[in-house]
Amino acid sequence: GEVAFRAEREFLARCLASGELGREYLSRPADEQLSSEATRRAREHLVAYFDDPLAALSEDEPTLAALVTDVALAAQEQPATAEAVLRMSILQLEKRRIEREIRRAAHEGDHARQSELAAAEQRVRGELDEVMGQTA
Repeated sequence: GEVAFRAEREFLARCLASGELGREYLSRPADEQLSSEATRRAREHLVAYFDDPLAALSEDEPTLAALVTDVALAAQEQPATAEAVLRMSILQLEKRRIEREIRRAAHEGDHARQSELAAAEQRVRGELDEVMGQTA
């Protein structure tokens, strides 16, 4: 939903604002960690055109152009992000992916998958707690 989209947009902007470290982190999330096709495509574009994100935007794809422009402008307005914060952002993307999968498994009545995902979610929560301790 809207919360996931905003968090993903913020992640893209943080990466774009963070130089080579941001470029590296931008390539890390798997497609399924991003909740929408729009953010997946924006991420692909930003990886390809990291040094000039507004390059090669097509008028034929106004949604992509608007999102990339929005991310690029947001990136210009913020300082580089610490690696621990980028890592925390990746873990939050993974946590939201797992939560989406848990909802899907619950809807399908797949209790074994729900248990497996709940364990994965606990591991991610533990990693998040560890990283949050580093940023405090």
